[in-house]
Amino acid sequence: MDASTADVLTRILNQLKNEYAEGLTGMRADIARLQACDASLFKAFCSTANDKIDRLEQFWKTAYPHLSAPKADGMESGI
Repeated sequence: MDASTADVLTRILNQLKNEYAEGLTGMRADIARLQACDASLFKAFCSTANDKIDRLEQFWKTAYPHLSAPKADGMESGI
């Protein structure tokens, strides 16, 4: 693969990573809002949703270890 192709692919992956991070930030905010409702069903939903988010973060760490972490609230560095 030549350098220009690698650059294009890197930009595409970085854009996907940034969109992913923005989506997670919004999802975390929505989950926090639902959790504040204090209903047991919402708490169970929020717990499951947070688990899924954590698994998605682990996917990024495993699948793309060479990329830097998405910059979003609540995200760990080193993805």
